[in-house]
Amino acid sequence: MAVNEDDETIRFGSCKRSPAKLLSDVNHFKDHVDRFLDEMQRYRAWKIEYVGIAPELNAEQRKVLERHEVIPQDLKDLTQNLM
Repeated sequence: MAVNEDDETIRFGSCKRSPAKLLSDVNHFKDHVDRFLDEMQRYRAWKIEYVGIAPELNAEQRKVLERHEVIPQDLKDLTQNLM
């Protein structure tokens, strides 16, 4: 989870070693976020972002995540600006 107080954005991430498990867990992941937001009501009005992270994601896996409004990120995405 990452919080940007200035922009009132909260980002939740699900990280799996297997892209298949990441895809099959999307609804469960969002249920966890909903339970968190039920307890932390102040974030409900904020921009909520979901991120799905795996070592590698192909184009089709990325499309599936995007259809669920989840930002796809793999290790290349996460490290591209570090080198």
